[in-house]
Amino acid sequence: MLKNLENAVKQFNVIRRRGDVRCLDRFHCLQLLVSVLVLRSSNAVERVRMMNHWILTAIELRHSTIGNLYSFSAVMHSLLSSAVGFGE
Repeated sequence: MLKNLENAVKQFNVIRRRGDVRCLDRFHCLQLLVSVLVLRSSNAVERVRMMNHWILTAIELRHSTIGNLYSFSAVMHSLLSSAVGFGE
């Protein structure tokens, strides 16, 4: 799991340094950000709080007046990934 986290951080930094604004890069950038923030949690309580924060964020993205489904999808893909834990 630590190796996946290190790879995610490296990919996130590459995308951030390039400054690309392509949609797919933004999708992966948000997805990696959510994964890294959840996986960096130091204990189970903090991890649950972080996951709860992103679940509430996803709900807001989905049901807001703007309806940002693209960001909603990126957050949900991250939360459902095997590295984070909901996808198991």
